[in-house]
Amino acid sequence: MIAHAAPPVLKRLGHTKNNDTASDHVLVIAIACPILAGPSPRSKSLNWKAAQSLLARTYTLISVICNELSINTSGEPSSTSTSLDPRIVLVDHERRRTYHRNYDGEYEANCTPVLDLAAFASTVYPWKTVFHPSAEAGYELLNAFLDYSQGKQTFLQSQLVAVEGGITMSISSETPTTTTTQSDFIKGHDTVCLGGTFDHLHPGHKLLLHATALLMKIPDSGKQAVLIVGISGDELLTNKKYAEVLQPWAVRANNVLQFLSTIFNSASSSNTNSLPPTSSPLAG
Repeated sequence: MIAHAAPPVLKRLGHTKNNDTASDHVLVIAIACPILAGPSPRSKSLNWKAAQSLLARTYTLISVICNELSINTSGEPSSTSTSLDPRIVLVDHERRRTYHRNYDGEYEANCTPVLDLAAFASTVYPWKTVFHPSAEAGYELLNAFLDYSQGKQTFLQSQLVAVEGGITMSISSETPTTTTTQSDFIKGHDTVCLGGTFDHLHPGHKLLLHATALLMKIPDSGKQAVLIVGISGDELLTNKKYAEVLQPWAVRANNVLQFLSTIFNSASSSNTNSLPPTSSPLAG
């Protein structure tokens, strides 16, 4: 069962203008749940079946809530509605679990794109506000997050905002967690690819990109995993319906990279805002 504070936060941000008029509010929704298995960080496997189901359900709920609140999530600023860019990250964690530093004094990232709570908390990210449910479990998770982030980032009290309410998703009694089999877990692949137009990046696109990213295996230092994202060139879309309102290739490519940077920067022990290189369809 996963509970979080998404609805009141969506409502709050949905009625607040971003000071930077050139960008949306970016809301990173971290869902803490036991999603990995394995004896050590470099031998973890991911319950991909459960992960993609969780992503699909949460993005569906976000879409419904934003539609009811008239919040624009189409990936393009609008003069008639508030724009919001919700992004989900999965965090491997269960209540009262403790974590230990490695010989370097760091919380080690594992071989999947999903960090555990300690590694996630100690990864520096430019959080402006940290929202959490005003319930026992919410405060417990917040305190653990703050403990593991010590020495890496500092938060002012004004940045920590408790919100009432939230949503709860429960697994049906007809499909208990005990039915999970070893075949549900994956070790990941060194190279993964997908393609699409990715126009006006919406929750469906994000689900596809994130689920594909979860198929990757993050190797040890010195090695490299490759994610290939093919994005339709403008020339291929001239006869597409409503071609006149499609975003240019450069805009679509940048939106995809910005979204993936959240997924992979959260799964990196280094703080970098640099984006991976792109190949324009116009390049030779």
